[in-house]
Amino acid sequence: MRFIIQYCICAAIVFLEVLLYNWKLRHMNVFKNNTFLDYVLIAFFANLLDIVRCAFLMTLSVKNYKAAIVFTGLYYSFLVNLPVFFALYGYSLVSDSQNRLSKVSVFVKVLLVLPVFITLLFIWVSIFLPFPKISLAFYDAENNRIVNSYFSFCVLYVCSYFYTLIGLVNVITYRKNMDRGELIRFVTILISINCTVMAQKNIPNVRFLTFAISMTCLTLSFYIQKPDAIYNSDLGVFNFKGFQMVINHFFAIKKKFSLISIVMDDVSFYESALGRKEKENLEACIINTLNQKFKKNCSVFRFSYGNYALVIKDNKMIDAEMAMDYIKNQIDMRWGFSSMELDLTFRTCVIIAFQDVSSYDEIIDLIDYFSLNKKFKTKSLSATSMDLSKLHSKSYLEKAIHDGLKNNRFEVYFQPLYSVKDNKLDGAEALIRLRDEEGNFVSPEDFIPIAEKNGTIFDIGKFVFTNVCDTLSKINLNDYNIHKIDINLSVVQCIQEDMYKQLIMIRNNYNIPSNYLNLEITETSTINSPEVLLKNMKHLEDDGIELSLDDYGSGHSNISYILSLPFKMIKIDKGIVWKAFETQRADIALKATIDMMKSLGMKIVAEGVETEEQSKRLIELGCDYLQGYYYSRPIDCQSFLNLMKK
Repeated sequence: MRFIIQYCICAAIVFLEVLLYNWKLRHMNVFKNNTFLDYVLIAFFANLLDIVRCAFLMTLSVKNYKAAIVFTGLYYSFLVNLPVFFALYGYSLVSDSQNRLSKVSVFVKVLLVLPVFITLLFIWVSIFLPFPKISLAFYDAENNRIVNSYFSFCVLYVCSYFYTLIGLVNVITYRKNMDRGELIRFVTILISINCTVMAQKNIPNVRFLTFAISMTCLTLSFYIQKPDAIYNSDLGVFNFKGFQMVINHFFAIKKKFSLISIVMDDVSFYESALGRKEKENLEACIINTLNQKFKKNCSVFRFSYGNYALVIKDNKMIDAEMAMDYIKNQIDMRWGFSSMELDLTFRTCVIIAFQDVSSYDEIIDLIDYFSLNKKFKTKSLSATSMDLSKLHSKSYLEKAIHDGLKNNRFEVYFQPLYSVKDNKLDGAEALIRLRDEEGNFVSPEDFIPIAEKNGTIFDIGKFVFTNVCDTLSKINLNDYNIHKIDINLSVVQCIQEDMYKQLIMIRNNYNIPSNYLNLEITETSTINSPEVLLKNMKHLEDDGIELSLDDYGSGHSNISYILSLPFKMIKIDKGIVWKAFETQRADIALKATIDMMKSLGMKIVAEGVETEEQSKRLIELGCDYLQGYYYSRPIDCQSFLNLMKK
């Protein structure tokens, strides 16, 4: 028979590309990656054996028929293992799959392996028995051909479809523990391969089966494995997503390991002092030095510029103490680099899994705590020697936030604003308050940064804005001396593309006139995301909502933002106000600031007014509104309404 093997040759090229693209993932030693590489390797060798087998069959003779039979047996041995490993790969896509697999009894595992074992045994026994009706490959000397029996193919198909069914049942059973996109692709590929198998049976001389399998491997590589998403090829190092995958895998299988957090001091200086190219070259040198020593025995990860980690598996090749000594002697030193000499300094912290931490989240919290706190100036320390009270405080705050949202423990308090022109209170600033499960207040200065980091700030911000609108909608505004309520916007809220839509929709739902609302935006917001902020502000201004710049003077002031963004009011930070009553220079600066803002047509609010002296001086300087304990502390909603009605 004449075979068309061009498809096999193309398949070999595709398999090599997939292997080269994914081979770097073998260092991670993760169940999902290892299973995928095993599947591709088996398919690759099956493809090569098919080429060799076809070559023998096309030149078949009495002299080489035994070789043809052996290569036929090898080809089908590899081919019958493909559905086994594909089903196993599908199972690896289930979250916590290896931990689940470790709980399966030995008896069940034997039952699962038994069909492929029997099939392999049948392949190699049948080809050496003189029974053409059951043999997988029997030489017919009279017609000079290799005979494949119908019975042998039935055995192969039964085995293959058994594992295909196992794979399908697994993904259906654990579909809730799989990514939806991965689930759809896996099932689609499973169906397409089985259709290709049937087509190959009907057109045996055109060898396209392994080519179809190679294309499925390419699809899995691009859309499920995604090596570039977890590996930085330019630097030759795994990124944070790769770190997450490895750590979760180790915790799932309860594998002991140690981790070294490596933090470079003065990162911001080097980022600004070196040009982009030199900065990248410096980091490449650092990572290359780490890889040369550690790549064979542990994994190197990059979180950000100057922030790295080593994950050391529990073995005798290398330990945390050796690694920290190497970093101290080879990394933390004077570097001769691009005609410059740089004194790079690194801090390291060793974390022992199942001793210092017991979950992925605890590791991340500990790394953040170590890397962001420069008080840990010791070159090398262990997690057990650190004061973790602040870290535990973070866990308490996160719990308080989530419980507060779930159990309605958030409240809105109001701090009245004094109008200099009207000589009375005529509005307030809405302030968020949170109680823990014991009823104690949690400081906003503590929980707001945490909420901004974990994303709950969106729910908190929506709660405040909705609460204010709800409060105003339940009263007759003419009976209260309320002209405006100031509402703070978080930095994170300001960079939402559709922020203005959410706020305007809430205001419309409660039918609140827009002129009663003033949104206070911090200076930091304007610096971080001017384009997005400008778009949001334009839409809010068009809706009639007033906008003011909050905490002016507390951040990196930039007059260009004040000139380019539609602010109508400036709120001067209390720190500037207090300083003006301590030194003459600060008083002059405050007066100049107020004069400049007034010249620009801005209204001025001064925060932190606590004494009569401060009040008189700020009125003298031209402030329009005053806010502080001198007039009122923040009070609950009902107390505020009672006060304003008087």
